[in-house]
Amino acid sequence: MSLRVASVLDYVILVKGQYNWKEQQFFQIKNKPEIKAVVIQASYMQAYLLFNNQKGKVEINDELVELPDFDRVATSMEFFGKIIDLSGNIIEPKSVRPQTFLTYRHSAFATAAGVLQRQLLDRQVYTGILSIDLFNPIGFGQRELIVGDRQTGKTHIGINTIINQKNSPTTKCIYVSIGQKRQNLVSLYHDLLKNGAMNNTIVLHAASTSPFDQYLAPYFAMAHAENLSYNYDVVIVFDDLSKHASVWREVALLTNQPIGKEAFPADIFFAHSKLLERSGRFIGRKSITALPILQTVDNDITALVSSNVISITDGQIITSSALFAEGKIPAVNIGLSVSRTGSSVQAKNIRAISKEISSLYYNYQKQIKLAKLDYDLNKETSDLLFKGSQVEQFLVQKGYSYYSPTSVLMGIKIISWGLLKDVADPTKVVNFVQALIETDPFAKQIFAKYTNNEFIDDQLAGSYFATVVNQFLEKTTNTQLEVPLAFPKMEQSLLDSIMQKAQNIGGR
Repeated sequence: MSLRVASVLDYVILVKGQYNWKEQQFFQIKNKPEIKAVVIQASYMQAYLLFNNQKGKVEINDELVELPDFDRVATSMEFFGKIIDLSGNIIEPKSVRPQTFLTYRHSAFATAAGVLQRQLLDRQVYTGILSIDLFNPIGFGQRELIVGDRQTGKTHIGINTIINQKNSPTTKCIYVSIGQKRQNLVSLYHDLLKNGAMNNTIVLHAASTSPFDQYLAPYFAMAHAENLSYNYDVVIVFDDLSKHASVWREVALLTNQPIGKEAFPADIFFAHSKLLERSGRFIGRKSITALPILQTVDNDITALVSSNVISITDGQIITSSALFAEGKIPAVNIGLSVSRTGSSVQAKNIRAISKEISSLYYNYQKQIKLAKLDYDLNKETSDLLFKGSQVEQFLVQKGYSYYSPTSVLMGIKIISWGLLKDVADPTKVVNFVQALIETDPFAKQIFAKYTNNEFIDDQLAGSYFATVVNQFLEKTTNTQLEVPLAFPKMEQSLLDSIMQKAQNIGGR
């Protein structure tokens, strides 16, 4: 018995006919092969299908034929540096069909790997965002939700993470654009291009005018990630799953499915869990790191989809509209954000740095209200408030940022040693310390010990740097730092060469 379209409901069709219906079967209109459809729900004699209404018009009595392997996703290395669609066609910079494909072809709806096929996470993905890399580190193979109100920098975090993978020969990235405006996609494409990350990235675009593409895009993108994971670590950003959930709800309402809280169908949790559980670090493959993005209203993370995805993932980065309004960018709420892998994925030296700055920052947050009171504080509290405010400034990163362990270590040590206290121009001191580390053999040796996580007396190291910085300040200002243990003064010729180098750094 042939399958015929009985009715058309916007982008959903009701098809009647006796058939061996299965969930997520794909069909095409017999005389219009460009129009594809996927089974949403079915009974013995009829089924509801979602079709790509942008490809043409479906009419009553149109006949359908099955596409048996449409869900088997083919991935090509030619996709890198390009924007592709759901069917694997390159749509930007020019519309072409790739010629060569990888051997593996995973299903868009493949079942997640079992526990015995997985490994522990042991390496960190550097996002370039210090408030994430130091306070809430993400491991290769982790699922970390990025959630917050609109216009708080969620996409920026995902793109910054992709940019920070550009020099890694073993890591590939996929950005999934779900219902994004065309101008936003073009802007994002040029940002990746300008920062040299596009050659390492596939952008899969599901147009805002196509519910069919938005419904399926996350699953097809994950299949691309699985195909690549045999040879590469893959970082995949879903931007955003709120739009995906909205389409899922619309389809449920059009197909008369029972609905629950916020008018979502009962299977909305499963829709996202079956997607995100396919990420991880695997035996026989490498890793897939998933960074889903969700949009909240009035910072309400208790909404159904947000609370669902929080319970599915291994932590969440929460962005705050209040912090964004204060100019604290990236607007990451460190107190509410969580990474359940924590320091286990960090290298030893980074773990030590993170512990130091976290302790300082959290103590500062407890005492910050004292700064608003009009009375004299003791020296310890005053130092803590000053260093805490310096950490806050250190965490502000406007524009795209690259993670540099050297810069992070230097910045944290400058703050913890108090080298910027009462200094009129902190930038000059930072440039001087950088030049000192690059030029002075003793400073270079101290810094190497910190970098290699070797034992070193922190007070002695801080005293040496403070002594040399005081020599620099004598020539430029009247400010002098407190030095617990004074060292002999540096030779004038060496000091002059360091100061000259610091000026060159400042002029870059």
